Amino acid sequence: EYPDLRASARLKVLIEGDSALALDDEIELSVSLDTLRFLADIVAKLRSSAFLSFPLRHIFNYNCWLALIPAPAPDSAPESLGLKPVLLRLSKFVLGATMVSGSSAGIQVIPK
Repeated sequence: EYPDLRASARLKVLIEGDSALALDDEIELSVSLDTLRFLADIVAKLRSSAFLSFPLRHIFNYNCWLALIPAPAPDSAPESLGLKPVLLRLSKFVLGATMVSGSSAGIQVIPK
């Protein structure tokens, strides 16, 4: 069975020369998880006059709701919209490394 979310990247390490440090290794690093759950509270400051006159026919249109949030004043920090994380849950979080190719002695400890 495959996880719901998987990301991987290949890492190539190359040190050329005749020294004992010379190596040419390629490793694939991966991260996978079955479940990622993120719940948050969205806090928004709305213009009360616009909210009280909000047409009911637009109640399911998120663009209309976003239009109620005032734009920040120039040269000021935006304070009209905020996000407060409540819960972040990961299930079956797995880190992995696989050797793709390698020439150094220490790289052999990573499974192929």
